[in-house]
Amino acid sequence: MKIAIIPARGGSKRVKKKNIKLFEGIPAIGRVITILSKSKIFDIIIVSTDSSEIMKIAKKYKAEVPFRRPKNISGDHSSTHAVIKHCIKWLENKRIHPEYICCVYPTAFFIEHKDLEEGYKKIKKNKCKFVFAGSKDKVSTWKSFTNDKNKTKVIFPKYEMLRTQETKDTYHDSGQFYWAKTQTWMTSKSIFSSRCEIVTIPKIKDHDIDTIEDWKFAEQTWKNLKKNNV
Repeated sequence: MKIAIIPARGGSKRVKKKNIKLFEGIPAIGRVITILSKSKIFDIIIVSTDSSEIMKIAKKYKAEVPFRRPKNISGDHSSTHAVIKHCIKWLENKRIHPEYICCVYPTAFFIEHKDLEEGYKKIKKNKCKFVFAGSKDKVSTWKSFTNDKNKTKVIFPKYEMLRTQETKDTYHDSGQFYWAKTQTWMTSKSIFSSRCEIVTIPKIKDHDIDTIEDWKFAEQTWKNLKKNNV
C-alpha cells in the first residue's frame, strides 16, 4: 500500500492562508490533491491539518481528513517528520499498515506524475532511505559566501580560486515530495541525514514558495508554461 500525506497547517505568516490561497483560481491544496488523484499512484491521500477551513477544502477535493492534527505539532517550528510520524501512528492504531509513505507539500503546484513514479521506482530498489525532488543550483554552492554587516566571508575557502566548472554540481530540495518506507519515517530523525537519492526537477518547475514574491513568480511561470503548452 502507498499513501500520500499532505501536511497543511492553518498558520502561515509570510503568505496568509498559503495552503488554501487561490492559485490560478483553485485552492493550493485542492490543486495538489487533484494532481495526486490523477496520478493513480496512491491508495489513499491523507491531509494532516489543524484547520477546519483546510479540512473542508481537502474533503471537497476528495482527500481523506481522518483526524485533526494536535496543537503540539502544528506550530511554526513543528517538523514535517513529526507530522508524518503522527499520521503513521494513527494509521497503525486503525490497523492500516502502508509499506510506502510519500509526503507531498500543499504548494507543490509543479509536481508531475512521472517524477512521483520515478521516485517510487527508486525507493522500491531499497538502496536508499529517502527519495526527494531536487534541482541543480544555478550557481555552485562551493563558490558561495556570507554577507554579514557588509562583511563578506567565503564559506568554502579551498574552492575560492577554482573555476566553477572545476567543482562538482550542487543541488537543493525543491519542496515537492519525499518518498520513504513507513519504517524509515519512524526510525530516521532527518531526511537529509539519511542515505538519499534525488529525482531531478527542471529549474523552471522548481518553486519552493515561502514569500509572496515566490508565489507571484510561480503564478507567472505557470501562465508561461500553459501558454507554451509545456
